Amino acid sequence: MVRYGVMVRSTNSSDRKVSSLQILKDAIKTLEKLKYVDSTGKEKTVPFIQNFIVTLKSLMRLFQIFKSQNIKIMLPRYFNSDPIENFFGQVRPYNYRNNDSSCHSFNCN
Repeated sequence: MVRYGVMVRSTNSSDRKVSSLQILKDAIKTLEKLKYVDSTGKEKTVPFIQNFIVTLKSLMRLFQIFKSQNIKIMLPRYFNSDPIENFFGQVRPYNYRNNDSSCHSFNCN
């Protein structure tokens, strides 16, 4: 049995191996069904859930790309924006007059 992407031993012989991709697919199906009823009586979805579904689908696509390149392990915890935020935090003081920097404002000499 798989819980949270980790194989867990089970005494039940009917348990089968479930891949992480299958867990993500099942999670997406469940999240797509989540709705709430607003004050006017209409069913709506929460934007966070829609964005989370996009994130899950993106992770699945990245895994497929990595697999096609013979990369067998993908650790999603390393996919974050901290390194780029740290870089811009270090570069921003050198461009003190422009608080809203863009890609074109950086010049590598």
